[in-house]
Amino acid sequence: MPAAEKGSLADLDSYGISGLDTLLHVLTYMLFAMLALCVSQQYRFYVTLLIGLMIFASLLEIFQGILDLGRESSFSDAVANLSGVMLGGLLSWYLERHAAIKSGRRR
Repeated sequence: MPAAEKGSLADLDSYGISGLDTLLHVLTYMLFAMLALCVSQQYRFYVTLLIGLMIFASLLEIFQGILDLGRESSFSDAVANLSGVMLGGLLSWYLERHAAIKSGRRR
């Protein structure tokens, strides 16, 4: 979104939390990566979805810089997005593996 008005709910600076924007990028893409596991039936499809998310996250930041939509491209946002996908993928993999071991099944 374009910069929010000072004092509005969308003004992340008004919360006084350093790095809140970056944290929200990481958490959002972690959630996307974890949701991808819910819709995938096979490990290969899940990895494909994660790679697709990484490409989407990167292209989104690139196009924000290219297109004049009132937004700006940010390398730190791209890194946060990619980090979120990787962390979400690792966390999902760990939780799925742990659940499979406890139940005695394999994915």
